[in-house]
Amino acid sequence: MLKIILFEVKKIMRSNYFYILLAIFALLLVGYYTFVYHHTVRVEELIVDYENRVHIQEEHIENIRDEIESSENVEKYQLQRNLEIAEDFLSTDLVILSAYKEHDWRTLLEMEIESVEESVRNIQQNQTSYLVSTHPSRFTTETLLDYYKWLYDKSIRPVFPIFYLFSWYTVYDLEFNDPMIETETKELSNKHSSAGVYFLNHVVKVSYTIFGIVAFLFLFGDILTKEGLGRNGPIHFLQTQPLSRYKMFLGKFFTLLIASVAILLILSGISILIGTIFDRFGHLNYPVLVYGEEYTFTFINMSTFIFLSSLLFMLVLLFSYSVLFLFSVLAKRTLTAVGLTVATIYIGILWSEDTIISAISPYIPFHYFSVADIVTNTYAATNDNFAFSLMNGSIVLIVSSLLILSLTYLLFRLQQRLS
Repeated sequence: MLKIILFEVKKIMRSNYFYILLAIFALLLVGYYTFVYHHTVRVEELIVDYENRVHIQEEHIENIRDEIESSENVEKYQLQRNLEIAEDFLSTDLVILSAYKEHDWRTLLEMEIESVEESVRNIQQNQTSYLVSTHPSRFTTETLLDYYKWLYDKSIRPVFPIFYLFSWYTVYDLEFNDPMIETETKELSNKHSSAGVYFLNHVVKVSYTIFGIVAFLFLFGDILTKEGLGRNGPIHFLQTQPLSRYKMFLGKFFTLLIASVAILLILSGISILIGTIFDRFGHLNYPVLVYGEEYTFTFINMSTFIFLSSLLFMLVLLFSYSVLFLFSVLAKRTLTAVGLTVATIYIGILWSEDTIISAISPYIPFHYFSVADIVTNTYAATNDNFAFSLMNGSIVLIVSSLLILSLTYLLFRLQQRLS
């Protein structure tokens, strides 16, 4: 077995095609980091914004004072009230500005927690049910409060912006009072951070999808098919060795999994390294929201989310490689096998969307290609079916992969006998 794996690894390392695709992956990674870096809200930008706000507020206060001196007694009361309100706003802005300058995140979070706690009290009094879906819903305010408390308790620098009502929404916020508020909320809630750990989180969400699956299929597809079964290529050399067909079969498949894990580790390391060099390392304990049944919820740290997502993605790759192996035995050509595999996955995902309300839907492996949404139960909450879980998905993908591999092995043996 080890001999086959080493042979396949050497074959990969000698492939120009493999290095070209890796170079393309690296360029895409750098390009994506440039995008994330450009869209990251930085403390320096917030300091400039608040300095401008303070300057405008001070001028406004000065104008009110001038009006008070030149106004009649009847108008002075209202102007005095306006002055008190403006001074309160200025006082708050000065505290926030000072906190940004001193990187005092706990003060910022204390102010946000105080504001959200008041909103939670009000919304709990007015919304006795979680079924109200207008933003901000009761579920959204409660999760935001716990999100801020997590950051505060663990002294974690937040990812900006953190303005309440405009920087957080959940799948239960189906309606917005104003289209402009909806657009702004969804834009600001899609936070970006170029810090190492958080950038890796971005990479996981973007790449652990069908696009990442297709990339890995093209990267390693020729391991199974490039020499062609029955030809006088490397596979013929293996067949002349004292190796069973069973070992040849498993050796190739294990090589795929080992190489895939290696690539994921390398890309993860590069992502963290780039983020650390150009920004900072970030925080492994940053909170990630996980939906629960009956409007419950919890938070997991970002390192756990990345690990669980990587684990599920490897199981999705296992299933995809099983399909690729099946078509490799049937088609014996890399492009044909990969094309048929991609087409099968795409059709399977479309079919799974059409059968989402079916009782057997949670047992269809194509549902679990939305890796990040499965890990956070976003997929389950959106479809109101918590059978779409990480545990069920893992079992379904493993069983499906084993069934397809068993069928592939039987076809492989049948071809060998017929030839």
